[in-house]
Parts: sequence; C-alpha cells; structure tokens
Amino acid sequence: MKISEPTAELLGMHAGDGTLYRTNTGIVWELRGSLDEKRFYDHHVKNLLKKIGYTVSGRFRTGGKNGCYGVRICNLQFANLLIRAGFTSGTKSSTVRVPKVIFQANKDLKSAFIRGLFATDGTVYIS
Repeated sequence: MKISEPTAELLGMHAGDGTLYRTNTGIVWELRGSLDEKRFYDHHVKNLLKKIGYTVSGRFRTGGKNGCYGVRICNLQFANLLIRAGFTSGTKSSTVRVPKVIFQANKDLKSAFIRGLFATDGTVYIS
C-alpha cells in the first residue's frame, strides 16, 4: 500500500481522535475535537482531505459538555483506505495500533503520522 504525506497525517489523526462506524446505509468516518479546535478542522484537516481528493464541511455535533466540532466522510473508498491500513470499524481504544504501512515508510511519512497523532491526541505538560 503506497500512501502520501497527507494520508499518513490523516492516519495519525484517525489513530488519535478518529472514529469509523457502520450505519444502515454505509460506513462513516468522523474526526472530532473540542469547539475551540474549529479553525484546525476548517483549515488544516479539510486541506489535507482536499489534497487526497475529498471535499468536506466542518460540522457541530452534540455530546460532551458543550458539543464538539469536526469533519465527516461517508465514502466507502475512504473507509477502505483506513481498513487497508489496519484500522477497524467500531471501538478502537483498546485495539488501535500504528499501521504497518507507517512502520515500513520513510522518515517523512512517519513524521506526518506522528504529527497527525499528536495534533489530535498529544499533550505537552511542563511543570
């Protein structure tokens, strides 16, 4: 499986905060964060998706304390990309792993994956 740098970064984002689930009408991918991350989703995430051929709109969602904001794709081809990378639909918190394609990738793709993972699930704490 060959991937681009934007795809590697999106795989990292999925590992961090993405969800892939099945509905009666198909399969859905969502990437969501807090409301104060709206700019990140509207600019950076949407730009990455555009680079690999997907146009999405940001959307508010209910849930959590104040709701959340993110993007959603209902596209079998995109879902299959995630599945081929090793992700599954449903709860992933205890099963998520760095995809094999990332372990076998060059430094730039590994960096892109880590950038995506850290952007969605990373924390720096300085005491």
